[in-house]
Amino acid sequence: MVGLNDAKRDYARNGANIDDSDRPYAASGLKPGKAYGLYEREAIGPEMPRIRDVIGTPADVEISLKDIDGERWNPALKPIIDDARDRGIRHVAEATIPGATNERAAGETAAIFNQSYQSRLFDEGEPFRGAVVFEKYGKSAFMD
Repeated sequence: MVGLNDAKRDYARNGANIDDSDRPYAASGLKPGKAYGLYEREAIGPEMPRIRDVIGTPADVEISLKDIDGERWNPALKPIIDDARDRGIRHVAEATIPGATNERAAGETAAIFNQSYQSRLFDEGEPFRGAVVFEKYGKSAFMD
């Protein structure tokens, strides 16, 4: 994905943490898998049901589409969000999967992004600007 490679290196090196302890499910002790897909193209939202259908996204994968400026972000994720915003990224697809790993959530998000790039939303050769970030071993990781 184009546009955030420098940010990926910086945040991987600095090891920002994504902590969801303020979420309602945290009290149960069961943390779902979570990942955040940062992207530029607003039109992905209306195409989401079709994209999910084409790639067979499991029903337990919850995708919440958010405006990058319309949320109160976890402090550990905020530097990544701020950097993405500075690079022109305006949207976030937050993936949540009960009882799954963060890496699985990131994989599902990446699959959605890959299919969106194959759709009518993008002209041939047009770059996709975005990235998928998730917590792995207590640090931020980017899906390649």
